[in-house]
Formats: sequence, C-alpha cells, structure tokens
Amino acid sequence: MRLDLAQDPLNVALPVGHPLGHLKRISVQDLRDQPMIAPARQDGTQLYDVLHALFDFYGFQPRIVYESSQMPCALNMVAAGQGIAIHPVFLQKLPISGVIYRPLVTPRGLPKASMTFNLIAPRLHGNAAVKHFLDTALSMPKRDA
Repeated sequence: MRLDLAQDPLNVALPVGHPLGHLKRISVQDLRDQPMIAPARQDGTQLYDVLHALFDFYGFQPRIVYESSQMPCALNMVAAGQGIAIHPVFLQKLPISGVIYRPLVTPRGLPKASMTFNLIAPRLHGNAAVKHFLDTALSMPKRDA
C-alpha cells in the first residue's frame, strides 16, 4: 500500500555570493548552463524524475557536474561552491552555512514543482501496532509539508 502524506515545494540551493542569489524566485530557465549537483538515476529517486521532467519541459537538460544520493551531502557541496542543487524546502532547516535558498517557480498552468512524501507498507500484516499506525495515517488529511 502507498499513502501520499505530504507535498513539499522545491527550492534552489545556491552558494552564498552566487550570481542568481539576488533573485527572490528562480525559474528553470534561470538554471540553464548552471553546474548542478543532482541525484543519480540508479538511485531511483523521485527528485531525479521531477528534476528531469522540469528541464525536459523547457527543452534542455541540467548540466550535472556531480551526483549525490544524499541530499545533505549535496548541500555541503553547494556550500563549497561546487554547483547548485534543487531540493525540497524542508532541507533548508539543516544548519548548513554557506548556502542560500530560493523558491523554484513554474509558469502558471503548470503543476508546482514539489516532492511527495509517501508511506509504503504491506497490505497484509499481523502486527497490531502496524495496523493501528496505518489506520491513523489513513485517517489523516493529506497536507503540504
């Protein structure tokens, strides 16, 4: 069973002093030719799929210079000036100095760039605690993270 729990919008993580840092919001077009730190395809992440779908929509591919399956590691690479990264908003709560965040915007009429947080569990299970947890999760309204 898969239960979508929350949606979290995407931010662009930039090193302090980056030329795009003066913008209040950043569009995918602003990221053309920017060196990027992104998840690898073999990691099978939702972020990889969202990132490439956004760039495909605009007819160009991201300029990926490093791949990292660990989002905090990618943000530390951003702080070191190795590139920019696109990540869910919740990560800006991590205490990583040297990184600034700007919302990633999409044009009107397109879905907001975001990630979905899911709960994955087997449909059949004999554990009462798991059943209670799943029943509670199913009764809660889906929300923005």
